[in-house]
Amino acid sequence: MSAWESLLSGLSATHLPWLVLTMGVYLATMALYKRSRCHPLLIPVFPSVIIVVCVLLATDTPYATYKQGVEWLNILIGPATVALAIPLYAQRARIYALWRPIAVALL
Repeated sequence: MSAWESLLSGLSATHLPWLVLTMGVYLATMALYKRSRCHPLLIPVFPSVIIVVCVLLATDTPYATYKQGVEWLNILIGPATVALAIPLYAQRARIYALWRPIAVALL
């Protein structure tokens, strides 16, 4: 087994590299997004997903292994969603007034 293959098998066996990869890719794409003056196609989530999927395919890592590595990020999404709901609720009158443009934008 070559050094590259042993490195790849080691990456797929542990969880920490997937967490570091996810956070690193997100931070890099956030920097790219800011450098591009907030171009809509470079919103950090979109290129981050593409890069992480490419790494998973290149390393032949099953999604289940990756998911285990970033499990605590999934746990933190719940409270973050609730925290975002509070300011959204405070803006409900404005959202109701602008429901048509919001609906078009969502399409």
